[in-house]
Amino acid sequence: MTLVALTMLSCFQFAKAQSTASKLLVNEIMARNIDMMIDPSYNYGGWIELYNPTNSPISLNGLYISWDKDNLKMVAIPSGNGSVPANGFKTLWFDHYSTGNEYSDKAKNQIDFKIDSEGDILYISDRNGNLLITQECPQAIARTSYARKTDGGDEWGYTYTPTQGKSNTGSIFAEEQLALPKVDRAGTVYKTDFDIHINIPEGTTLRYTTDGTTPDLDNGFTSDDGVFHIGDQKNYVYRFRFFKEGYLPSDVATHTYIYNNSNYYLPIVSIVTNPDNLYDDKIGCYVDGKNGTSDSGGYKFVHGSNGTSNKNRGWERPVNFEYIVPNENKEYCVAINQEVDFEVSGGWSRHFPPAPSFKLKAGKVYGQNFFDYPIFSQKPYIKNKAIIVRNGGNDCDCRIVDAAIQRIISSSGFYLDCQADQPSHVFINGKYQFMFNLRETNNKNFAYSNYGTDNDEVDQFEYAGGGNYVQKAGDDEAFVKWTTLCNDLSSNPTNDNIWKQICELCDIDEVCNYFATECYVGSEDWITNGNNTKGFRDRNNGKFHFVFFDVDEAFKRTDLLSRFNANKGSQNGGWGWGDWGWGWGGFNNKSLTDLLSNLLTRPAFKKQFIDTYCIVAGSVFDADRSSEIIHSMADFNEAALALDGKNPWTAQGIHNLAGNDISGAALLDDITNKSKRRVRINALKDFFGLQESYDVTIQSNLDKAVLTLNDVRIPTGKLEGTVFAPAVIKADAPAGYAFKGWKIVAGRTTSEKLTPKLDLASVITTKTHTNITACFEPIEDEEIIANRENSPFTPIRINEVSAGNTIYVNEQYKKNDWIELYNPTDMTLNVAGLYVSDDPKKPQKYQIPTGNPEIQTFIKPGGKLIIWADKLDSQDLIYTNTPLGVVREGIYFSNLHASFKLNNDEGVEQEVIITWSDEFIANNQEYFEKHPSFKHFADHLVYQAHKGDQTVGRYPDGGNSFYIMNHPTIGQNNALHSYDKFIGTDNGVIIEEPDDIAAVLAKDNRISIRFAGTQLIIQGEASTIQLDIYSIAGLQQKHQAVNLDNGNATVSISDLPAGVYIAHVKGANGSENSCKFIIR
Repeated sequence: MTLVALTMLSCFQFAKAQSTASKLLVNEIMARNIDMMIDPSYNYGGWIELYNPTNSPISLNGLYISWDKDNLKMVAIPSGNGSVPANGFKTLWFDHYSTGNEYSDKAKNQIDFKIDSEGDILYISDRNGNLLITQECPQAIARTSYARKTDGGDEWGYTYTPTQGKSNTGSIFAEEQLALPKVDRAGTVYKTDFDIHINIPEGTTLRYTTDGTTPDLDNGFTSDDGVFHIGDQKNYVYRFRFFKEGYLPSDVATHTYIYNNSNYYLPIVSIVTNPDNLYDDKIGCYVDGKNGTSDSGGYKFVHGSNGTSNKNRGWERPVNFEYIVPNENKEYCVAINQEVDFEVSGGWSRHFPPAPSFKLKAGKVYGQNFFDYPIFSQKPYIKNKAIIVRNGGNDCDCRIVDAAIQRIISSSGFYLDCQADQPSHVFINGKYQFMFNLRETNNKNFAYSNYGTDNDEVDQFEYAGGGNYVQKAGDDEAFVKWTTLCNDLSSNPTNDNIWKQICELCDIDEVCNYFATECYVGSEDWITNGNNTKGFRDRNNGKFHFVFFDVDEAFKRTDLLSRFNANKGSQNGGWGWGDWGWGWGGFNNKSLTDLLSNLLTRPAFKKQFIDTYCIVAGSVFDADRSSEIIHSMADFNEAALALDGKNPWTAQGIHNLAGNDISGAALLDDITNKSKRRVRINALKDFFGLQESYDVTIQSNLDKAVLTLNDVRIPTGKLEGTVFAPAVIKADAPAGYAFKGWKIVAGRTTSEKLTPKLDLASVITTKTHTNITACFEPIEDEEIIANRENSPFTPIRINEVSAGNTIYVNEQYKKNDWIELYNPTDMTLNVAGLYVSDDPKKPQKYQIPTGNPEIQTFIKPGGKLIIWADKLDSQDLIYTNTPLGVVREGIYFSNLHASFKLNNDEGVEQEVIITWSDEFIANNQEYFEKHPSFKHFADHLVYQAHKGDQTVGRYPDGGNSFYIMNHPTIGQNNALHSYDKFIGTDNGVIIEEPDDIAAVLAKDNRISIRFAGTQLIIQGEASTIQLDIYSIAGLQQKHQAVNLDNGNATVSISDLPAGVYIAHVKGANGSENSCKFIIR
């Protein structure tokens, strides 16, 4: 046969196949396959059923499936799916696609995306992009398929008797679903017997189970009266479901009732599911079973020989998750009750006693893809899509090390992405299991919760077990660009253009903090194993961040700096084993050792790294503060661990290859032992070849003061230990205080320095330990009044504003605008009665309610309170248990909602105002008796348009300088970073007689002036205005006429030297205004 003939035959066969494939029909769709059918990957994936109405098989080879009409060849239907038999059916399974051993050897035949349970359109096309099938998928119903009522017919309907891979004949169809059974008392922990009741509608059957399985007409029991007794000192797990002829069954209602025979006091995690999902040899994900795969060594470490385990699979199992928390009266209430995915988590620790860690993942397939409760009291305003229920990793006996280290870091105010924690009692199907810690995730869900980055808009990578870079979401384009720029920097370390591009790609301050912290804490399971490193960025021009996690083996090594290169700029090549690097080799754009080594070639970054390392050692891990935190957490967890026969101080086994003691006692010694700290400091000294050092204690007589070392903030306000020259410290006074000088004590010698900036070389001339204290004194009320233009102060200040918030949520889980109030005084104040507005002409727009016990209005000294600017009604206070600080007393989070929303229009200057009221004064009589001249006040914050992940705030808290901040700190101390933008200062906070405030607030809106970097922006009605600029001493610096073009003008002030200035504008029509600004 000739080539031409063969070609013609091939074309004919393809055309015939295309024509035949077009006869295929989608016969049934199930997007919410919850605990119904196990797919070939051993998960409960969604599926569609194809029907072949012809008398010949139809091959699926060469066909594609997509959810995007503009990308029809999104996914090739895997060849393993073969053909649809003549007059038969073929199921295509979605999600859980893998070519490895994550699920099963059949997972390679799955379709690599999910059917959207909220509604979707699927397209099947041939290899040439010819559309063969367009199939609409309506909103799915749980445990129900959407199917043709007759095979290949035109009429569709919902059925709760799916027939995957079979004829739809005999399926029971209905259009309306029954409502969820409701109990009159939800799950709880009880001491006294009681009954629960369910109202059963006429003609409806109530089916229930008590073993965790899903009730249906063939499984479980029937209740005629809906009354169930809770008592006899037992635990109960009930799953309820309504059935009625002509209707779809209800969703499943699950409730757990636990008898408190062990003095439970922590929040309770109750997992309810079909026991087979966890414990069956074939499909159980929580046992070794007989359907598993091997791992990198964890199984052998525990069992002594190689083997396979179901625990090593990435299977997801449908479970019901109840989070039952103690309230202020120590009575347990249900905070979360929803179905979620359960997935075993961790590396080797999957095989450590008493059981593996696991993730709980909300998803749309279960109806709600987040948890609507603030699980972590450290981060009350975030929205979690998933959590980890963690066994402690290598610390599986004491279960305190990783959580305590991260708590020490995060509570210090140090900028590093750490995982919040919450110890909890864990029950499975009503049986007590263990005390595990709930933790934030460390993957793309962390990016969503903490940065508002949607899961589909994130680049996420990790290095796990072996040191190789793995792309977990998005692509590596930005990462490679970042690391390549860093390599370019090593050849030209002072090139500001390269540095600017690097800083646009990563959060350079957090990158410095991350590497400095990891190198200091010296985890055995980090760089030496090429493990436990994850990072992410928002694909919409976001910056890379690292997540600090899994440091159970911290403080076991002091040599991690040696894994990097301190002199990369003078040498060629980098470290080259895997992507982490080990041994000399060429540049690797996936090497993190190359990344840091290259960054360290820039002198300023190198110095920042050295200072940060010293701050981590002497401030973050301050011995006294760390000891207090560790003891507090251990004391809180001790009774719960005792239920497991464990305690937080002493490990009962060795769960790491190095044979390290991983326990609370060992951690306490590792952190507080001065000789061990000295070894870590010497490692820094030797790595960089540092010479001049100072042994110091740097502190303040005022907790609210801000101290910096070479412009790097000392987060706790105290640093005790070693710092290296050059070392310049600086003190910033908080609102209402004045800096009075430094007190320097070296041995028996005491001296003083009056300048806020202090070069240690000028005051330390001996190796003796030197105590340096920044001294502040409160400013007298009369002095504040007399100098209010230069030193604005009010009893309550507007501290931070978010007018486009895309990160944080209110108690109704809405990401709305917010205003942060700050209390700069030394007394707790009640802001009830205070007026809040976004309009100077209407300063009394919203008044904070007085006398409502359901609304929290008190602010402690130095504390914050959030007002949501969203026009919503307040809901009940959210209560959450917190393991540290207010132990077992709980903590309340703001549910204040203003009657306006904030404007965030580009190019328009906006303002937020607060003003006094008689009610506010009456609510704070004690304070105003001491400070009567502060009764009548107003404060305002002028802000510019900013992005959803930015805010405009004061720095320091309550201060007079405003910045666009790239790391919002809702409810926390404002922090300034190297890339934050200074935008101006207060131009006059008012403390006046009551009749004067309205006049001052009613500014002349016919003309405005504001400071923006190196220029003044003027807007007004007049065509020409007069501009005068004065120094703070009153000396005129500029006097000029300015013409306005369509009411706008800009005036450059780049020629002014550093200093504080007042700009005043006056129009020919009599309009005038002014602003104060700082040139730095």
